[in-house]
Amino acid sequence: MTPSAVRFFGVLPVAFALALGGCGDDSDSSFNPGPTTVDTVAPAVPVNVQATATLGGGPASIQVEWDGNSEPDLAGYVLQRSLDRGATWTTLTVTPLATASYDDVYYSRADYRVAAVDFSDNESAFSTPGAWIYIPHDSGKNPSKAAEQSF
Repeated sequence: MTPSAVRFFGVLPVAFALALGGCGDDSDSSFNPGPTTVDTVAPAVPVNVQATATLGGGPASIQVEWDGNSEPDLAGYVLQRSLDRGATWTTLTVTPLATASYDDVYYSRADYRVAAVDFSDNESAFSTPGAWIYIPHDSGKNPSKAAEQSF
């Protein structure tokens, strides 16, 4: 074999084989995949983010819910939590959530915001935050039922 000769073993990708002169069938060497469409439109911003707490009957937890998006290419949702009234945000989801809800551990004050993401990795802006705030009675004793507020 001469130094400029190249040997291939195994299967070649189609585009590479075509660049080398085809795949062995010389009857039609005109490969045209056509125009490609790139999705650059982000999903709508999720709305009505609400956080509620379960305090009795087991470990306390916070349930975060929002209205689900209806885009056909929706991959899911990215959820973030802030424990300092929105100064810093922590992403709680490694991969997009498939449902419009999330169960979190309990905090006496927590803000949540949600973004939607599609299969082309377009991400919406984050929602208006929803918050869970535990408000004790003026007497200094914890009430039997926590007050909740969503804003």
